[in-house]
Amino acid sequence: MKITLLSFFAMIFTFVASAQDISGQNTWMEHPDFIIKGDELKNFPGGQLSEMLIGRLPGIDHINTTNLESQVVFIVDGFVWKSIDAININNIEQIAYYRGGLNAKLGIQNETPNGVILITTKTAKLKQPLRLDVNTVLGNNFYKKELVNKEDRMLQSYHVALSEGLDQFSWRVSAGFNSGTRNITGYDFTRQFQLNGDLRFSPLKWLDLGLNANYAPVKGSLEIGNIQLANSSTMNSHAKIKHDVWNGTFYMNVKPVKGLINEIKVLKGKTVVDQGLNTETSRYYDTSYTAESHSNELRSGKYKYLSFQDDLSYCFNVDEDKIRFKAGANFQYHKFNSDYEVVSKSFFNGQQSNSFENLTKSWLEYYTLVGDLSVNFYDVLFLKGGVRSDKYKKSLTKAIYAPFFYADLNFKQVLLKDVNEVNEIRLFGSYGEYRSFVPLITESNMIGITDEFANMFINANLNDDLDKVKVRNFGLKTIFFDRLKLSADWYKNDNNAFISVSIPSVGNGFETMVVQARVAYSGWRVWGSADVFKNALFRWNTGLNFFKNKTKMVSGNQVDLNSNVDFKLVLQAGMQQHFSYDNFSLNLNGSAYFNHPVISPDYSGNMVLLRSEKATFINLNYLSFGYNFKDQISDKKLKDLNISLVARNLVLDKRYVNDVILSKTVGIALNASF
Repeated sequence: MKITLLSFFAMIFTFVASAQDISGQNTWMEHPDFIIKGDELKNFPGGQLSEMLIGRLPGIDHINTTNLESQVVFIVDGFVWKSIDAININNIEQIAYYRGGLNAKLGIQNETPNGVILITTKTAKLKQPLRLDVNTVLGNNFYKKELVNKEDRMLQSYHVALSEGLDQFSWRVSAGFNSGTRNITGYDFTRQFQLNGDLRFSPLKWLDLGLNANYAPVKGSLEIGNIQLANSSTMNSHAKIKHDVWNGTFYMNVKPVKGLINEIKVLKGKTVVDQGLNTETSRYYDTSYTAESHSNELRSGKYKYLSFQDDLSYCFNVDEDKIRFKAGANFQYHKFNSDYEVVSKSFFNGQQSNSFENLTKSWLEYYTLVGDLSVNFYDVLFLKGGVRSDKYKKSLTKAIYAPFFYADLNFKQVLLKDVNEVNEIRLFGSYGEYRSFVPLITESNMIGITDEFANMFINANLNDDLDKVKVRNFGLKTIFFDRLKLSADWYKNDNNAFISVSIPSVGNGFETMVVQARVAYSGWRVWGSADVFKNALFRWNTGLNFFKNKTKMVSGNQVDLNSNVDFKLVLQAGMQQHFSYDNFSLNLNGSAYFNHPVISPDYSGNMVLLRSEKATFINLNYLSFGYNFKDQISDKKLKDLNISLVARNLVLDKRYVNDVILSKTVGIALNASF
């Protein structure tokens, strides 16, 4: 905090250039790779953001979509969230995706290989009339396997939001309910409520105060796998689950002088996961099977977190405002505590035969200081550089000072300023270093630092060179004829990973070994969009993206993981189409991957060998055909009404893929505003 205050006074008394009015957004958030508006997702017949984003964001792996938090970092209104379960999709204003430049600035909070997803939620704006929004999706899930009854097949999603903005005060509240919407990882037998509230108070022109609260309880049963019966048959086993997520954010935005902004934010929250055995061994039990042997592993715990941020920035111009500067300082404090319990129970002939309990308590507390300077030269050359430092509290490890850089060159302004057909040709690159060796992992939908080795790594005196992680990103963005956008880039992230490997034990069976390894994530992307028809009654916008991601283990310890696994790059693709004619609209979204190696373990002696075969998956993720009744509305109280037929996963082509659930769904969506 002392450093932040010193930076505050230094910038006020030493800058002699003219100050610049700024909107409050940080410079490092101005050029995302891809932007999705919240309205593009609101009619999706599903409840998991990871499923909604498949095929839309170039670089997000379509293969491992069951845990999107392991691929990217989620920043929700300025804070890193390990789970976004508390956010209703109808409360999202915008999603911005950055694969390169933000990673180094996030530092220790980023243990993921594929970049950052920045989510901005909806808030009520000042001087807005009272408004009521209603969003409803009703449908039916279709499964190939007959494991669910009619009640479980039904998809329900209801959302209501009420907002109003006065001269100095605005508010927005919303409530949602979802059932049968989360079928990406298994059959959904849960019901989820989501409550969200947002307040904003601006008593003075230079002062903004805000408060946000989210609560998302989930109840139901969780699929925990198949049970092997006495006659070698299997049946599905479930556990009761109760999952509560709540958090609250307070922020204060102060603009004491022109060009200077100081924003203070506090986030506090808790996640509770509680699993218990169903009264029945399985929901779907055939009484003809009297003898059975199986085991269940149940997980429960509490996870509490507190984060504080003080973000200070100052913008000023020189040379008749042709050269613009922005200096920033950011101080962060983060504290996490978790109590995590795993209970394993074995059953034989319907009677419990064995029980094992393991309770893990872990904590993490650290401070962060980031300083950066951005310069814009005549809208031709944009440069940014900074240093990040992370320090663990009560740790023997010293703080690591990690640099990060970004450069952006606009060739349009230099060589093609008078060529109207060319709107933009921009070359960019970024490089950063950061510390990321403590795993913040998700277990059974519970956010938490549940790794029993976490404290050991925190208190170890590790080598600085091994602690540092490097990320590089270089690319090109273009716009032609004010309707065709083409972009391409290359990316590499040398990261640390903790890998659980089952190896043969000295006696019978296997034991789990945790391996710390150096892993290199790399890949290239090509993505683009075009307004084929944009000024006529009939409009058509198309978007395509292709990318290949590669994962390579550079070094590991304790176990030899070398094998005959094919780690060649896998081609993945995404597609979006939007058609509109008069009041009709048609939206399509699809994804595919080709020749992906599906890995399975093969145990030979004391070695772990891995085998693979090629898998291909093509899917029409989303279809929406709608009609807007704006021309037929005569009631002044009803501002907008749209009804759509919606569907997901209608066309599936799977080859050598056995673990993809993705139920087919057909339904109807209604959106109304009053």
